[in-house]
Amino acid sequence: MKLKIPKTVLICGQRWKILQEDKKLGGSFNSARCEIRIGTLSKKECPDVFIHEVFESILAMSNLRYSLGRQLDENGDLIFVFNHKEFEKICSDLSIALF
Repeated sequence: MKLKIPKTVLICGQRWKILQEDKKLGGSFNSARCEIRIGTLSKKECPDVFIHEVFESILAMSNLRYSLGRQLDENGDLIFVFNHKEFEKICSDLSIALF
C-alpha cells in the first residue's frame, strides 16, 4: 500500500498544513504555525518522515516531549515520556490525524 501524503491533518484538535518540499530530505514541524514540512527528495523515505513528524508533533502538543538540557548528536537531546494510558491517547490522536 502506497501512502498518499495529505494536504492537512488534524492534530490535537487543530488543522495542520502539510508542506512538501521537493528539493529537501527529512522533515520538521512548527507548532506555532500548525505546519509540518516533509522533504520529498527521497520518495522512499517520504512516508516514514511524514509519520515521524505527525507522531512527534502529537507528542510535543501533548507535552510528552522533553529536552535533556544538554546537546547530544542530532536531535538526541529530546526524550519522550508517557505511560500506557497516554500511549492509547497518542494512538487515538495518530489515527485521527491519518484517517
